[in-house]
Amino acid sequence: MPAIIAALLVASVWYVTELQTKKIFAQSLRDDVSALANDVRANLEIHLNSDLYLAQGLAAALSIEPDMSQETFTELAAEFFRNSKNVRNVAAAPDMVIKLIYPTKGNETTIGIDYRKLPIQLAAVLHARDTKKLVLTGPVELVQGGRAFIGRYPIFNMHAPSEPFWGVLAAVIDLDRLYSTSGLYDPYSKISIALESQDTVNGDRKMFFGNIETIQNTPVQMEVRLPTGAWRISAVPKEGWKTIPPALWLLRSAFLVAALMIIAPMLASAFLIHQRHEYIDVLSEQKGDLHRQSRRLHLAMEAAGAGVWEFDVDKKTIIWDARMNELYGYPPSFREHYHTDWAARIHPEDRERAEADFEAGVGGRVHFRSVYRILLPNGGIRHVRSLANIIQFKGRTKIVGVNWDVTEETEMQKSLEAANQNLKEKNFEIELARQRVEFLAHHDALTELPNRRFLDQRLEEHKVSYAAGEAFAGVLQIDLDGFKTVNDTLGHLAGDNILNQVGNILRTLIDDQDHVIRLGGDEFIIFISRKSKSFFAQENHLQTLAEKIIRRLSLPLSVSNGKITIGASIGIATDAISTTTPQNILRDADVALYEAKILGRGQFQLCDTELRRTLDRKNSFLSEIEIALTEGQMIPYYQPQYSGSDLSFFGVEALARWNHPTRGLLTPKDFLENAKEIGRDADIDRAILLCVLADRISWQKAGAIVPRISVNVSARQIASPHILDDLAKLDIPRGSICFELVESIFMDDENQMLKDNVAGIKDMGIEIEIDDFGTGFASIVALQKLRPMRLKIDNQLVTPISFSPSARKIVASLIEIGRSLDIEVIAEGIETQFHIDTLQSMGCHALQGYALCRPMSGDSFFELLVRDQIHVGKVTTS
Repeated sequence: MPAIIAALLVASVWYVTELQTKKIFAQSLRDDVSALANDVRANLEIHLNSDLYLAQGLAAALSIEPDMSQETFTELAAEFFRNSKNVRNVAAAPDMVIKLIYPTKGNETTIGIDYRKLPIQLAAVLHARDTKKLVLTGPVELVQGGRAFIGRYPIFNMHAPSEPFWGVLAAVIDLDRLYSTSGLYDPYSKISIALESQDTVNGDRKMFFGNIETIQNTPVQMEVRLPTGAWRISAVPKEGWKTIPPALWLLRSAFLVAALMIIAPMLASAFLIHQRHEYIDVLSEQKGDLHRQSRRLHLAMEAAGAGVWEFDVDKKTIIWDARMNELYGYPPSFREHYHTDWAARIHPEDRERAEADFEAGVGGRVHFRSVYRILLPNGGIRHVRSLANIIQFKGRTKIVGVNWDVTEETEMQKSLEAANQNLKEKNFEIELARQRVEFLAHHDALTELPNRRFLDQRLEEHKVSYAAGEAFAGVLQIDLDGFKTVNDTLGHLAGDNILNQVGNILRTLIDDQDHVIRLGGDEFIIFISRKSKSFFAQENHLQTLAEKIIRRLSLPLSVSNGKITIGASIGIATDAISTTTPQNILRDADVALYEAKILGRGQFQLCDTELRRTLDRKNSFLSEIEIALTEGQMIPYYQPQYSGSDLSFFGVEALARWNHPTRGLLTPKDFLENAKEIGRDADIDRAILLCVLADRISWQKAGAIVPRISVNVSARQIASPHILDDLAKLDIPRGSICFELVESIFMDDENQMLKDNVAGIKDMGIEIEIDDFGTGFASIVALQKLRPMRLKIDNQLVTPISFSPSARKIVASLIEIGRSLDIEVIAEGIETQFHIDTLQSMGCHALQGYALCRPMSGDSFFELLVRDQIHVGKVTTS
């Protein structure tokens, strides 16, 4: 019986003790989780509230100065967020469009964003506008990358009677920085946290941090108080809620042994006392953790520059930290205060309002905020913002608050008001500047003569008068002879001096109703408008005026170190004659000036009927070229090339021909020079290349073996910045095409674009030949740099070898140069058997000319390919 009684006693104590241990352990675990979650909550409240109230100050500045510039905005934003670690940028959007941003660097893509085109963000913006309150949204994905919370303050123009809606200020709080500074990213944290927010627009609650399992696993929950509402924070241990304490099995084992061995009650009691001591040690350790957490909170408050106070509603006492004493001018050791100590420091003018805010918060048991001035013992004034919250704990009511010094913010607001007044005073200066800008928009900055824009306006006005038969106009286009020499020898200051003198001289030679206009550089225009045709046609007024200008400008002009003589060439055009219209008057004057320069210095030329005919012929030729390129009249003719060793087939050259609808088949000498004058030679080369590529594909499909084809490429085309892209689109097989370039192209050693293009062409597998070699000035150095595949000796050098020993020596030297540089040499213009024999003996690589084969159409050349008749022997007749 004693053993049974002892065993029952041990079992009973065992059961009760195990239940109590589990309960204590569970509560202790929740307390640990609560303490850790409370740290995170406090950090979130401190950082978010601090950043949002700083943004509120910037919003207030914008409401005072709605026309704030980007420079002023940058200065204010930099000052407001000097101590903020989490604000990524702030953006102001007047009329819903972002125009002001800080910082600018890295956020250029946000400038110009229209909230009305972003439905996701527009709802929050409209809610802020309608409620006139801050709206906090997020997390959101940013246009410039990253995630953030966005606090949007509605801004209303304080200067307008009804305070109309101006726009919004968005403070972008970097999500990762906030989470990091608040402890959410702490890798050593012992808890898992989930955050939920309540949408300020539609009221929906959503989770934005953590996972749903945290919320579903009976978490410790508390609220993060924010100016726009509250977030709910849920926390559970990372390892889950353990139901079995770590020491439970040890306790069970002890009781089991005691029961089995009928341990005396005293020994069991001693064991329980030992366990109790261990539990006390655990509590002591938890107390130390709580102390360390409190210290971290204190450091966070110091970083935010805020003072913390606690008011006991029942005792009417206030506990301040050191920062609060500093703010209010009390000694650092002065911790416990009374309500009267606080009220005594408030400025008399603000005391009633501040106490009303305080009483309203206490009476309503809600958090409150207030801004007021305090009067320091030394007479100084400090502006303070106060934010407080009501806490109910075990039947006691306490108010915990945070204070910030906002003196600088308030002073800056006053400065903004002063700046606004100063801005009004500068309006007059701005108006003067606007008038000057308008003048410069229509006048040359150097000579203050009317400029091209002024001339265009006068011409537009004249077209209307001309159409109504009310006015006729004449133009003198003046170009100074030798002006470039003045700039090169005496410098640009002397050149500017000459231009001013010329402008003044021209003013003195015209009537008051006429205009001297500077087009730019050393070009001037005199624009004359009259109601009568006879003023121009019968009195020769424009020619007489041109003679006066030429005579006057031929006289010496003063420069800093003496005298200098220039001159002028003048082109004249008028719409008083039938060949000219207002639309063409400037073009005709330019054509006439070109003709005057051909005549020599100090000449003038009238764009008369004959000159117009010349211009019309050029325009007609341009039209024919356009039609020829459009309708495929430009076609290739093919002339085979033969090996110099055995006269076997070596290659073929594609020669341009114009299949003119009325003049028949034209060779390049009939049209190429005129095409160069109008800049269409490159288009002709491209048209020939396209035909060659099409013929080549057609011949290959028919089963013919197609040789390498050489095509001519103009200097204009080879220097084009687009040639490599154009060639890449054609997909030219490697080794199938060779470009013939004239020797003069390589005289321009400074043209990097040309060098790069030639290198790119060779990389595509297109060979390079130099045409007409020996007639230009290409150097051996240029050949070494270019490394062409072949040189083609011009027929002007080849033809004389049949009767000139010196010509033979020259050709032999050119062939030897090619061999020494490992470059193949082709001789063109082969007309006799003597040419063939002589060049073969010189070791020329390839021959081309009428003595071997004449150029032929694509169809004829294809027949030759099919019949395999290209290989020829020696010939004696052409």
